Amino acid sequence: MKTEKDLFPNAENKLEINNVVKNLERVIPQEFFEDPCNKFLYDTAISELSSEELTLEKEKYINNYLDLLTNPSQGSVEERKNKYESLVDQEATDLLFSKLDDILKDERGIIGIPPGEEKPFDVKVLRLKSEYYFEQEEEWQELTGAPSLVMTRDLSIDNEPENSTIYLSHVDSEKILKDDEYAKLKISEFLHEYRHTQRSFAFANNQLYRFLDEICTNVTGCIDLTATLDILCSSTGDLKLKDFRKAYESGDKNLKVECLRKFKENFGGLGLMMLGGKRSSEHVGDSDGMKEQPYTKNYENENISFLETLLMALEENTQGKWLENLSKNIKDLSRKELEITREYSIASFCKGVQDTDAELTKKISTVLDQEIEEREKKEEIGL
Repeated sequence: MKTEKDLFPNAENKLEINNVVKNLERVIPQEFFEDPCNKFLYDTAISELSSEELTLEKEKYINNYLDLLTNPSQGSVEERKNKYESLVDQEATDLLFSKLDDILKDERGIIGIPPGEEKPFDVKVLRLKSEYYFEQEEEWQELTGAPSLVMTRDLSIDNEPENSTIYLSHVDSEKILKDDEYAKLKISEFLHEYRHTQRSFAFANNQLYRFLDEICTNVTGCIDLTATLDILCSSTGDLKLKDFRKAYESGDKNLKVECLRKFKENFGGLGLMMLGGKRSSEHVGDSDGMKEQPYTKNYENENISFLETLLMALEENTQGKWLENLSKNIKDLSRKELEITREYSIASFCKGVQDTDAELTKKISTVLDQEIEEREKKEEIGL
C-alpha cells in the first residue's frame, strides 16, 4: 500500500502552506491509480486543495470526496440482496432466464459485447404478497425504494461492474414476457438495468458520478438529467453529450478521461467534483452522491443551485462566450426537440427558477425561448 505522501512527495509542504490538510494519511492500493479515471479524479481533487480560493467549506467537501473516492463504503449491496432473497420466485426466474437471449440480442450489439465477453450477472424475480396492482406498487416501493426494476452491483477498484443482480417483481416479469406495447416499456426498463451490469461511468463503488452513470444508461427515463447535461455540454465549445455516451458504451477508459478532462476545463475542478457529488435520485438514499455541495448560491430547488454554480464557472472559463456556444449548438434542433429540452432542463429539473435570482440559468431559458419562437415564425411562412 502507498500513501498520499509516497505518491505526492511534494504535496505535504504545499498543503501545509495553504493550511489545507494536516496529518493526512490515506492508505490507497497501487491498483487504484492504474485506472486512468481514478488518477485523474484524484489529481484534480489534490490540486483543488492547493487552490488560493479554497474555503473551509470547500476543503471539507473535497476531503469527504477524496475519502469516498479512495475508500468507498462496502456491504450495502449485500444488505439489500439479503432483504430480497426470501421473496425469490425460482420458477418465474427460470422462465425469464429462458427468454434473455431474445430480450438482450440488440442491446448487446449496441454496447459492443462480443460473444463470451459479457460480464456475469444474475436476474431474480420476486413474488409480491399483494394481490392488487396498486397494492403491489406500494409493496415494491416499500421493499426496494424504487418505482420499478432495481439493480445491485459492486464496482471493482478499476470501476468495472461485478456481483450484479437485476431484481424485478413477478408482475413486471409477466409483462416483459407478453408481446404488447406495455411489454416494450418494461423491456426498456430492463435494458436500462442490464446496461448497469455491463458498463459504468460511476466511481467509488457507485457513490460518485451516479448522475452521469444514469444518463449514459438511459435506454429509458432520466430525461430531465439527460436534457440538463446536454445543455451544459452545448454551452461549451468542445464537449457533447454523445461524447459521454460513446465513452460509456465502448468502455474505453481513455475516452472517459477525455470527457472528464473537458468537463474540468469548462466547469473547473470543483465543478467536476460537484458533478460527482450530484445525486441522480432519492430512492437509494445516502449511497447516491454527497449530501452537501459547496454551491456558490443555495436555492430551495437544489438543482438550480447545481446548475447556477456550474454556469458561473463556465462564464469565467469561456470569457462569457457560453451563451454564444449554446445558441450555435442548438441551431440544428427541431422545434419539438427544443421544446422537449426546455421542458425537462428548465421547467422540470430547474422548476421554480423564474422566481429566483439565478440569472445565468434563466438565460438558458431565454435562449431556448428565442430559438423556439424563431422556429414558429419559419413554420408560419412555410420554411
